[in-house]
Amino acid sequence: MAADLSTERRCPRCTYDLRGQLDPRCPECGLTFPPAQWQAGILREHRPTRLDRVDPWQPHQVLWAGLCDLLHALAAPHWVLRQIAHDGPPHAAPLALLSGLLWLVVACTGLLTWATCRAAEVSPYAGLTAALRYHVPRLLAPGVLTGVGLLVLVARPRVSRVSPIRARHVLRLAGWWVPAAAGVTVAPFVLVAAFWPDLGPAVGGAGPAVAAVVSLRGGWVLRGGEGPRTGVRRADVLGGLILLVAAALAQILLPRTLEPPLPTYL
Repeated sequence: MAADLSTERRCPRCTYDLRGQLDPRCPECGLTFPPAQWQAGILREHRPTRLDRVDPWQPHQVLWAGLCDLLHALAAPHWVLRQIAHDGPPHAAPLALLSGLLWLVVACTGLLTWATCRAAEVSPYAGLTAALRYHVPRLLAPGVLTGVGLLVLVARPRVSRVSPIRARHVLRLAGWWVPAAAGVTVAPFVLVAAFWPDLGPAVGGAGPAVAAVVSLRGGWVLRGGEGPRTGVRRADVLGGLILLVAAALAQILLPRTLEPPLPTYL
């Protein structure tokens, strides 16, 4: 079946213009597309992640690959949405979620321990205890919820270039998307608190809004995306409500000061 000549259609690998092509294949780079996606006009290149290629029984490989994938997702949210292979190994997505959250805990704990020691002039042990037991859980709870809400908003064929998008596709994306979105959410509080401890609590509540702008622009939601346009879905309303709850939790849970609570000294 010939492609629609009135709509621009480019190869996601080499950006070659595919209008008028008869076969679901790019003549420039040889990338082949599933017939359903070709007819829907939504083209995607499926690439395996680092966690797809590691041995799940080798913890050092999993942790290193998880760190690399997390940094990649933080730098390029569109990579998660439009390039990760949806039919990868079933163990990769849970490993990406767990390893990504673990690295976030390690990074946040280290930076907040240093910030707490500077701001409150306490011992490293008190700073570490306060960060690990009080500050980091309060940070990550709204961060993870923000990631879930954003995933609900961006999990659509127009953005992720999969038609139709199924529940297993969404679960696959969640493994990389949720830790990355949570990382962007907690970044304002953690980075500002590390250098200006008194200002950290003041900017921490903006984390969900910052994550929404970065992630939605990276997912082309604010710039249009590719393929047929759709109206407001029930999932969009659900995602918006989840983001509102995450923003409210951030205002409630984030610590107003980095001073360790009294039980830390007991």
